[in-house]
Amino acid sequence: MNLVCPLVFNRSGPEKLKDREYLGTITSMSLNADYAAVLMENKVQLHLIESEGTGDNEERETRLFPDKDSNSQVTCQALTAEFLVYGTNTGELYFFYIEDWSVVNEFRHVVGIRKLFADNTGTRLVFIDDKSDAFIYNPVNDHILEIPDFSPTIKEIFWENWASDRGVFVAYDEAMLYTFVYSPETVTGPSVVLAGSTKLPFSQKPLMLYGGEVTCQTGSGKVSNVQLTTHNFMERPNELSPQELQSAIEKSITLKRYREAWMLCQLLNSKEAWMNLATAALLHMDLVLAMRVYRHIGEAGMVLSLKNIMGTDDRNLLRGHLAMFREDFSLAQDLFISSSRPIAALDMRRDLLHWDQALKLAKTLDPSQIPYISKEYAQQLEFLGDYPNALTHYEKGITSLEKEKEHDENCAMGVARMSIRVGDIRKGVNMAVKMPSRSLKRDCAQILENMKQFSESALLYEKGEYYDKAASVYIRCKNWSKVGELLPKVTSPKIQIQYAKAKEADGRYEDAMKAYQNAKEWDSVIRILLEHLNNPEEAVKVVRESGSVDGAKMVANFFMKLSDYSSAIQFLVMSKCNDEAFQLAQQHNQMEVYAEIK
Repeated sequence: MNLVCPLVFNRSGPEKLKDREYLGTITSMSLNADYAAVLMENKVQLHLIESEGTGDNEERETRLFPDKDSNSQVTCQALTAEFLVYGTNTGELYFFYIEDWSVVNEFRHVVGIRKLFADNTGTRLVFIDDKSDAFIYNPVNDHILEIPDFSPTIKEIFWENWASDRGVFVAYDEAMLYTFVYSPETVTGPSVVLAGSTKLPFSQKPLMLYGGEVTCQTGSGKVSNVQLTTHNFMERPNELSPQELQSAIEKSITLKRYREAWMLCQLLNSKEAWMNLATAALLHMDLVLAMRVYRHIGEAGMVLSLKNIMGTDDRNLLRGHLAMFREDFSLAQDLFISSSRPIAALDMRRDLLHWDQALKLAKTLDPSQIPYISKEYAQQLEFLGDYPNALTHYEKGITSLEKEKEHDENCAMGVARMSIRVGDIRKGVNMAVKMPSRSLKRDCAQILENMKQFSESALLYEKGEYYDKAASVYIRCKNWSKVGELLPKVTSPKIQIQYAKAKEADGRYEDAMKAYQNAKEWDSVIRILLEHLNNPEEAVKVVRESGSVDGAKMVANFFMKLSDYSSAIQFLVMSKCNDEAFQLAQQHNQMEVYAEIK
């Protein structure tokens, strides 16, 4: 049996209200303004501190938990202004709403619950189970979150009482105070992080946490305050070095004290610090702050993107957009799919050119998009050199719809190119020949040329009216007859010369001379006329029309062989071989001719 004396504090000091005896050893006790909750003998008794003694209120004066028909044992309890919360050895958590005088929420954990610590409202609660693992429990949605880096030696936990730091709590053991920050809603879901640790003065017992200061009781019974190292970032900020400012910014961001973080970022004036603040604002879904930061650093694109999603009511859709901005695309996809607009996941993958994932999403979200995504995916695979898969997706892209004629033609062109790439040359060439696109014929011809399939390549060049290229490839496969057919349409002198040399080598001097003429290779024309066609008259005519110096010299040599020195002197002068012309005139008494020409 225990005797308890409730006290009330006034100006004159503590005043005892009344004595109360309990039929068992008290393990723990909690108080609010009206009620006391006492844990004893594996049960918890809730009762009024001061009984009003009226019959109307008698049933609300006291209650014992758990009920008689329960086999579980109460192991811990906490009392807030509105709730009594208690846990049991079988892992049950009960929320008893005092105003309604009834249990309003139940939760079952996998193992027994050893300790629990609720914040002032009772809507955030930490419990430690029999395995010494700690969890944060949200009674609104029954979500539990394991606390990382939680020491098994932790004795107790205190929630922050300052409203601006709601979500901060401190756990302590014999030597250290550990600061944790809980965020019930972020882009990635609820989160809790270890912000830092502070040394606990010897033999001091923490009593409460307010504004980053822990109030402790010393061994002599006096009260002292301990400043948490995670909260000391605002001490003389103007005197901090850049490294210290960076550390202070990180602390303020971790604690979600964004006003202080903004001020510190202004002092540091670092783009990296501003980006860290913006990233944190996105993570915690503070769009107004994120827009303000991005506007401050001139990131207009992000400002516009955030402005477009302002006012989005669907939380999963909003979180999906923010996850996408943070480049966490897998999370963004999951959030979009669970939102009211799952097609946003498909749009995102298409914008990112993630065609494989886009195809998988399209099968369930919008099958009508499969042909168009297949075409885009095939183009990417073609660029990467994965030709067999590109062929498959080009074929899947064909819709056979009249209104999608242009799309289908593009897919068919891809099928033609990829058929050639994978070795089905006949199919690819036949498709390219039948289709009206000149560019397709050119592309397929280039592929075939690189594959040394010269006949098919030249054919497609010719069908595409790329006559110079066709003639060039025909020359490579020595198909001179085809070159001759194309020669009137060929504009490249180089090809004309190649053809002429080939014909000259075959003794087809007339054809060779015509090709040299088309190429305006006058020296070669004159040489053919003199050496092979024995047509000096035409050679002289060509020399006079073209003004070829080398050609004139060849004609001069020709006349010298015929002992026609007068004509030889004339063409030597034309070829600017004045010394030779003078000597020839002296040797053969042709000075009068030389003088007339000069």
